Amino acid sequence: MSCLIDKMNYYIDLSSEEKSVLLDLESIKVQHKARTIIYHQEAQVGDIFVVKDGWVASFSQLPNGNRTILNIHYPGDIVGSSSMPFEIHASGLMSITQATLCPFPKQKFANIFRHHPNLSALLYSMSLQEKMVLVDRLKAIGRMPGKNRLMLFVLQAHARQTAFRNLDALTFEFPLSQELIGDAIGLTTVYVNRTVRELEEEGLMSVRNREVTIFNKRRMVELCDFKDRYRRLDTTWFPGSIN
Repeated sequence: MSCLIDKMNYYIDLSSEEKSVLLDLESIKVQHKARTIIYHQEAQVGDIFVVKDGWVASFSQLPNGNRTILNIHYPGDIVGSSSMPFEIHASGLMSITQATLCPFPKQKFANIFRHHPNLSALLYSMSLQEKMVLVDRLKAIGRMPGKNRLMLFVLQAHARQTAFRNLDALTFEFPLSQELIGDAIGLTTVYVNRTVRELEEEGLMSVRNREVTIFNKRRMVELCDFKDRYRRLDTTWFPGSIN
């Protein structure tokens, strides 16, 4: 079973050859314990990774010692590709839970770009998709109150976990500490704790036992101007879609 194939097959119908190419990226599996640094910021760029299972996070360590969580990565994600044009990583990577990653040399992308134009177009689109998710969060951090930032962050996690399985379960896994949440949305741990309690008291959502339950999704979407970037991609311009 391949989460990467499931994710990409959600957007386009993969051929058996394309599936074989993607499976090759997952041929090596390495397990990491929870809360482990997989590579540091400014480390030499070597392998790219497919997340096989577990949750991992890209982070940036600031000169004053503070940390910013740039992105949360889930099973099926390709991690580290943003550093491919460079010799050193612009951000570090850490495991949040126990995780299995599949490392592969970035040179394997050359075969995909040369021989598989549909996969190339989809990989490019998905990299832009993740960029827009980050842009949405940055806009919230810059212009929204803490409560709205947290709602947006939770809705993004919900959209990512449910989209490729055609689910809309309102209770879902969320194994993030309040410290990690704060590092992702620019709030202190104390502020995150207070905000979580306020959102529960208002009947919008709760965070308990490594799970989130959304009580009023429509209202949350309205309050934080959430856009689901995962549900659909325009693939009409892909080479295989043009006659």
